Amino acid sequence: MVADNDLALGQIVESISKSKFWSESAIFVVEDDAQNGSDHVDAAANPMYASFGKSGDFKSFQHLPAQADMEAINTALAWGAAESEQLDFATEDAAGDLLLGDIVWRSVRGASSPMPPPVRAAFVFTSNTDDGR
Repeated sequence: MVADNDLALGQIVESISKSKFWSESAIFVVEDDAQNGSDHVDAAANPMYASFGKSGDFKSFQHLPAQADMEAINTALAWGAAESEQLDFATEDAAGDLLLGDIVWRSVRGASSPMPPPVRAAFVFTSNTDDGR
C-alpha cells in the first residue's frame, strides 16, 4: 500500500503541475496514520520555513512509475504476520505503537533491519498562579 500511495501522490502532483493553478499552488505532504511511531512528525519538529525559497520553480513534475510489485500481498508466512494477527485494529491506537511500527518497518526494510527509535518531545508550560492556571 505504501507504493500505491506514493504512486498516487506523484500522479496528483504531476496533474497539478500541468494545470493553470501550478504557479499559485503549494502542496504539503506530511505522514500520519492511526498509530504512533517513527513515521510521525513530532510536535517539536523543525518548522517548514527552511523548505521555501525566494522564487518558485514552475517546471512541471513527472511522476515515477512504481518500483514495487503493486499486486504483491503479505502471506501468512511473511515476517511479523503472526504478531500482526494478535494486534487489535478494531479501535484506533489499540495496537501497541512500537510493536506495530517494528512490524511495518521490518516488513519493508527487512527482518534484520531494526526500526529506529521514535523521537518524541513535549511542550511544557509553567504557570505563575497558585491554582495551576
